[in-house]
Amino acid sequence: MPSFSELQQLASYVNIALPIIIAISILLLCIFNVDKLILLNGLIAGMFVKVSSSARKAKVANRIRGQAMAAVKSLGMKDSEFLPKDVKIQWVKDETREAF
Repeated sequence: MPSFSELQQLASYVNIALPIIIAISILLLCIFNVDKLILLNGLIAGMFVKVSSSARKAKVANRIRGQAMAAVKSLGMKDSEFLPKDVKIQWVKDETREAF
């Protein structure tokens, strides 16, 4: 990771403001680490678990989704037919046999 002074020099060469370079860097980090962002979203939702049941569901869904995406990423099997690239959790409304 380049130092702050190196980023300033780069910005002066290209004539771009430093906040724009920082914003682009953060955006690129977010694009390449979607699994970590989803896990962070689950942690944030976990702070509101005692207040709302939908926050509890969001926490569980994001944790499962983030862990599945991280596993696929760590195994290097993004284009594999065996593992899903993403997981979508759908919660049932009632717990009857017909609902499943």
